[in-house]
Amino acid sequence: MAIQISLLHGYNSHNNNQSNKLTRRALGVLALGLLYFPASLSWAAGYSVAMLTPEKINNTTYKISPGNQSLNSRGQVIGSRRVDSNDGFYTFGNRALLWTNGKMQVLGSLGTDDNGYGESTPTALNDAGQVAGVSRYFVNGIDRGYRAFRWNSSKKMQRINTDGAGFFSSGMSVSINAKGDIYGDGYYEKGVDNGMRAFVTLSGKVKNLGTFGTDVDGNNAASGFYDLYTHHGSNFNNKGQAVGTSSYYDKTGENLGQRAFLWTNNKLVNLGALGTGGDSGSIAINDSGQVVGNSTYFDKVGNLLGVHAFLWSNGKMTDLGTISASPAGASYSYAIAINAAGQVLGKTQVFEGNVFKGWHGFLWFKGTMTDLGTLGAGTDFTDDSEPIALNNKGQVVGGSSFIENGFPFGFHAFLYQKGKMLDLNTLLPKNSGWLLENALAINDKGQITVYGTYTKGTQTYKGYALLTPGKQ
Repeated sequence: MAIQISLLHGYNSHNNNQSNKLTRRALGVLALGLLYFPASLSWAAGYSVAMLTPEKINNTTYKISPGNQSLNSRGQVIGSRRVDSNDGFYTFGNRALLWTNGKMQVLGSLGTDDNGYGESTPTALNDAGQVAGVSRYFVNGIDRGYRAFRWNSSKKMQRINTDGAGFFSSGMSVSINAKGDIYGDGYYEKGVDNGMRAFVTLSGKVKNLGTFGTDVDGNNAASGFYDLYTHHGSNFNNKGQAVGTSSYYDKTGENLGQRAFLWTNNKLVNLGALGTGGDSGSIAINDSGQVVGNSTYFDKVGNLLGVHAFLWSNGKMTDLGTISASPAGASYSYAIAINAAGQVLGKTQVFEGNVFKGWHGFLWFKGTMTDLGTLGAGTDFTDDSEPIALNNKGQVVGGSSFIENGFPFGFHAFLYQKGKMLDLNTLLPKNSGWLLENALAINDKGQITVYGTYTKGTQTYKGYALLTPGKQ
């Protein structure tokens, strides 16, 4: 399995761990899910609810991915399902799926073994309904590893052939832009030069994006997607520009860490880091070429002061700062996405004096960071909000700790708009049967994919739904 480069915050987003460790880890993208199911619609002044996953099917698991790459402007949603044998001892694997107007299409996989096992996971969707993702590639029943794919309604699932460019496998996430161009990463080997490399396909041709130098032996360099855990924005824009992170070596072959990159005009541009150096990675880009990411930063004598979100625009990196700092002076913020207007979505630690209050979502715009707040205190009496997606109208969705009658009550899905955080459960039709725990994506029409618990009679199920705004 290919290794992804990540620069991650060291805390569990739902248990308020105050540890400020910066962790690199290899993360595969989870398989995501839906199935064909006749849409069940009911209208209210808020939202109609279309159930996407069936109430219960034995030996079958469904998931849907967080972030706006899984929901397009037409209300199409990508996901996957996993089907196991009846005895539970064997799995037939995950299959990529596309939900359109109440119907779920199985997109298939790049072959299977002799027992029917295969794997495919969709990771991005454009407005034309083209799907990009990764799949295990089988030749005569033999597993050749993961490969990137592109699917459309006429040509179905096609393998992105990167072999001729020196790539022998694909990483676990792939992006697609409006033109159908692909951005991904995978294991590359050419002579002594080997490691993870980012690539793009432009006009059908595969381009290796390279790295910022190598070690003295000419290898051990890597480039690719940054921070898969919070990769909810678009890292590949409609102009063919891509962002990520690359290992960084000086001219002597000394490894200086990781640096955020922008690939533009056939060139890999080093965006630098905040302060006197450290690690950085770029996570999202809009069509204006504005880039957001995260960077460690140090004081003049080399003490780590934290991690801050940044905005890179017109050759300049801007530190977005934080809401507040810890009593020790360290402070942390992380960028998640950027929209067409240049609004930046992220999250930051919040303190009141010496008291840690939790992690809050923020919107940053033209020098001002706005705290999105929460729906109330969590189970350990700190309050947290986990923003996931931002549309071009400045609406934000995600999950937040919730309080009811003075007591913490888990997480609820939220919509933030016009300066207010709203509990999406209060905007559903009466007796909808849903308790929404998280909101995963929002398009510019205001449609939202959500996850929660659905109750029908005495039975309850975990599932996914698509919310569509009603007539206000």
